[in-house]
Amino acid sequence: MFDFTPYQNLSDEELLKLSLKHPSLFNVLLNRYQDKLYRRAFSLLQEDEEAKDAVQETFVSIYLHAGQFQAKSTASFSSWAYAITTNKCFTIYKKKRNQKNRTVPLSTELEALLASKDEMREHNLKDLACHLLSIIPKPMRRVLTLVNDGYSYEEIALQEKVSPSSIRSRVHRARKILNDVAKDLKVYM
Repeated sequence: MFDFTPYQNLSDEELLKLSLKHPSLFNVLLNRYQDKLYRRAFSLLQEDEEAKDAVQETFVSIYLHAGQFQAKSTASFSSWAYAITTNKCFTIYKKKRNQKNRTVPLSTELEALLASKDEMREHNLKDLACHLLSIIPKPMRRVLTLVNDGYSYEEIALQEKVSPSSIRSRVHRARKILNDVAKDLKVYM
């Protein structure tokens, strides 16, 4: 049996790095974090077996991606492990919800985290839309905005003092510019 005593005082980051060459040292990290990560998973999922599965999947991910971890002043091994655990819980929750095709009760903590992710996603989409619109020349942007606000080509043509076919052309070019930029950014519209 391997004696882990000399390694007990090493930092998490040092142990992770050493475990790449000596996989049995990963047990020290497992022993340090298993209960902590289980408590985190259980607080999110509220079920013992699912929490245990989340922790097991977390440790598998940590082990498989250990070489990619880079300690920073703002990101410790601990925060990385908790983030992976939280993501595994989200995945388990989504699978459970989709499997039963029904509403699954959320812990208040998981509900708050999901809401903040949705808000962040919505904020990012708004930023992206504003950025994409700023790329389009002003006359096309104005016309595209009016079309999206529900105005007809004829109404816009009167306002812009051009023909409806000219408005159609501007809208078409504006949408083409948006699609081209979106493809370059790998955003699909």
